[in-house]
Amino acid sequence: SSPGGQSYHFSSSYGAGKAGLDRLTADMGIELKDKGIAAISLYPGSVATEFIVANSDRTGGDLSHAQTPLGVGRTVAALALAEDLMDRTGTIQWVEDISREFDIRDEEGRLAPPYQRR
Repeated sequence: SSPGGQSYHFSSSYGAGKAGLDRLTADMGIELKDKGIAAISLYPGSVATEFIVANSDRTGGDLSHAQTPLGVGRTVAALALAEDLMDRTGTIQWVEDISREFDIRDEEGRLAPPYQRR
């Protein structure tokens, strides 16, 4: 999901969709916990995907605080293997927090940068 579920980002339809994902995560966390299935809403913040990088000049996007896709992927893998995964089910988890908790770094050796609008 994204912080757009909690505050204005881009448009009302974007926010409504993200808020819906967060609600779905919370409800699935309740319904699936007894089956050992975790549902987590992951907030990565800005990610410098190939598309975003290719269009940043046109859109004026500042990528200085963006995470790399590999860094986010490593964080997802660490979360999936976390011993307390089921304690986190139904919750929102920030990539930057998980990155620091498990010392997950991107290909440049950086921890996930803080999300600017948190």
